[in-house]
Amino acid sequence: MTAPVQLPHDSHLRFVMMTDQSEPFVQKVATVLPFVMPAIGGGIGVVLVNMSNLGNPFIYISTGALLGWLVARLIAKPLEAMADRQRSKR
Repeated sequence: MTAPVQLPHDSHLRFVMMTDQSEPFVQKVATVLPFVMPAIGGGIGVVLVNMSNLGNPFIYISTGALLGWLVARLIAKPLEAMADRQRSKR
């Protein structure tokens, strides 16, 4: 049996310290959306293929990923504009 690893007291703060605190939250969300939404769309495609008797899974999974990318693009544009307005107010 091995001994548990002891972490330094401030180890939980390291992630917070690494992030850029000057960047608005809206910009952070707009940055993550193009990666998250296609994955969610592809996941929905996988669920649809597994729950029903659809023909070619490639069509549904790739279509879901492309639709996720499109939705992310449509959401990210206004969010980036909001972040630019927040930066210009400072």
